[in-house]
Amino acid sequence: MPVSWRERVDTASAIKGILDSYPSNSILREILQNSDDAKATKQVFILDHRQHKTDTVVENVLKRTQGPALLAFNDSIFTDSDWEAVRTIHGSNKTADETKTGKYGLGIRACYHVTDNIHILSGNKLVIFDPHEEFEEFGGGLSIAMDEAVNNFPDQISPFSSVFNEETSLSYLDATVVRLPLRTTDEAHRSKI
Repeated sequence: MPVSWRERVDTASAIKGILDSYPSNSILREILQNSDDAKATKQVFILDHRQHKTDTVVENVLKRTQGPALLAFNDSIFTDSDWEAVRTIHGSNKTADETKTGKYGLGIRACYHVTDNIHILSGNKLVIFDPHEEFEEFGGGLSIAMDEAVNNFPDQISPFSSVFNEETSLSYLDATVVRLPLRTTDEAHRSKI
């Protein structure tokens, strides 16, 4: 009787292979291209030096991501197609669209030059990538509704506070923020990326 047998991909190694041929100075350009493709009219970069609380994070290993980070904020919201595109390595939903700047499916991966866990908050969803598959319950990454994150994991949301204001509901952001917790020296030594 046949059994299922398929190839496996080590996500961290695949990302490292991409980065080996992708210059590290392309991070901001790639983020700008994504914003352009999303028809954003505003792009803001924030270098956040703060250390945030770690008591209520979704996964214990995320405590180390609560330190300094680069945040990229734009005024567009991810569509279902955008979410699917960022989770697919070596794939792009933009390849057939000549009007799209970033049509090669590698753009967001450039961010792994400086981080091991990309965080994306858009609309009512927070996604955190886990290419090393270190999350206990959600190996590979997680997606969480913002209202659940705000109620159960407020420390996980606090690093995004610089983009919220008094008029903004914490459970829905009419924008997109890519947060790149900066890789520390210790993390660089054990990272496979």
